[in-house]
Amino acid sequence: MELKITNKEEQKLLDRTLVKARLNFSEKAVPSRKAVLGELSKQLKVDKKLIVIKEIRTVYGSTSADVEVHVYDSEEIKNKLEPKHLLKRSELTEAKKEKKEPAKQEKPAEEKKEEPKPVEAKEEVKEDKPDDKKSEEDKKE
Repeated sequence: MELKITNKEEQKLLDRTLVKARLNFSEKAVPSRKAVLGELSKQLKVDKKLIVIKEIRTVYGSTSADVEVHVYDSEEIKNKLEPKHLLKRSELTEAKKEKKEPAKQEKPAEEKKEEPKPVEAKEEVKEDKPDDKKSEEDKKE
């Protein structure tokens, strides 16, 4: 992977530098944001936490890409100015770089004991049969 910086533009009011670069790669796939971020921090001699990759633009089938990056003077300003989704994206790449955390152990699901619903008493209609009562009484004796 070869990264060549083509343009640097200081944006003093925003305390950042807009950097445009040309990325040439020989692999079939475009290099990851993590790899591009590492190469940029080496060439610019800046901490990775101060760099936000705005865009990696490729043309279908080519082995080159245009990269647009913001390099901030401080992390506080970066957090104020950049959209949250880009900050989250850069945090994810940093987290993957540092260490792959072991999967969190899930707590066993508490067994939910459902209380049985009270069954409504159904009124049973019994027909009085005098013959049946007598026969039951006879059996008892």
